[in-house]
Amino acid sequence: MLLSTHLTDHLKAYLTLLLDAEDLLSLSLVSPSTYVHVLLIAWFLSLTQMLRKHHGNFTYHLPSWKHLYFCPRPSAAMARPPARPSIALPTNAFTSDFLYRRYCRCHMDISSFTPPSVDPRIPRVSMTTLTPTLFFGQYARRPVILTDAISSWPSFTPGSPQQWTIESLVARFGDVVCRVTHNLDVQPPIRMPLADFAAYAAAQHDETPLYVFDQHFGTTMPPLLDDYAIPSVFNEDLLAVLPPEVRPDFRWLVVGPARYESCGAGNDRDETEVYHVLGVMGLVSCQ
Repeated sequence: MLLSTHLTDHLKAYLTLLLDAEDLLSLSLVSPSTYVHVLLIAWFLSLTQMLRKHHGNFTYHLPSWKHLYFCPRPSAAMARPPARPSIALPTNAFTSDFLYRRYCRCHMDISSFTPPSVDPRIPRVSMTTLTPTLFFGQYARRPVILTDAISSWPSFTPGSPQQWTIESLVARFGDVVCRVTHNLDVQPPIRMPLADFAAYAAAQHDETPLYVFDQHFGTTMPPLLDDYAIPSVFNEDLLAVLPPEVRPDFRWLVVGPARYESCGAGNDRDETEVYHVLGVMGLVSCQ
């Protein structure tokens, strides 16, 4: 316990990643303080343990990752988990800005938050007035926001049977197994049916949730390729000269709930032309 008092809460949290599930249960019994640590970062620890053991073979049917670790799939014989025990702890006996911030990030509602205006130095250009020649002449090496690019796509047309919402995607492809990723130290990336992922996304309160990041959706869900069109300024496919077996991945379907980490633009590791198309319920990223 002397060593514990000299460690920051941040370091304690990450050291617990070295423990297995049984060790975490034992650690939570050491003292009220360690119980609180394990309890309040259980989403992080138990999610890691869950993915290490079960990978994508689970449904989000219980109130916490800790419970799911022991029962990843519902069964008729499964009893409801017992209520958490109450532990008397003086209000001034335990404080942790680190744990408080993590708890807030897990449960804070930011749906009404309005971000600042886009930096005016980044030009906004309508696709209705842009030609490939003009685009490559003025914006080939500059960040640019293209507008009016997806209004005609079935995937983003309200009321269209091909509109991409989580409900419609599950109705069409709920049984399709997707690649699901995270920011944890679990290898390989997990795979799970889209319907199971949607159930998780609707109920979770994770700080950094799981999200679909699937580069094979064109093969596993081929009708989706008809739901969008490649913008005219990106029609030149320089990678098409490569044989399919050596061609790098060039399109991804990205779907995730609030707080997931791949909802913005990134750098292309293959140093090719990349564009991201952002929608309410999905992101298509193409080279």
